[in-house]
Amino acid sequence: MAVSSDGTFHHHPGFTLLAPAGTGIYLIELELWSTSSQILLSIPYWIVFNQNDSEENHTAAIAWAEENLFCHSDFDGTGFVDTDDFDAFVHAFEAGC
Repeated sequence: MAVSSDGTFHHHPGFTLLAPAGTGIYLIELELWSTSSQILLSIPYWIVFNQNDSEENHTAAIAWAEENLFCHSDFDGTGFVDTDDFDAFVHAFEAGC
């Protein structure tokens, strides 16, 4: 993905669900990368999408993804596990949360 000199980018990725795919819930894993060697690869992110299936199944698939694909050690939600996560955990633990 081309990046402007100020580090920004603007892109609308597209994807196509190819045959023999039919009705169902689909999960795609993506990462962002840059043509600039100064910008690191992103952490993975996921899209759960519904191809003519029930909204109940879609919601269940999203819940599964949230439970199984995200790093629960990333306590502060920054996308990285570091000492800030440990500090946030200790603060919450001491507060009884």
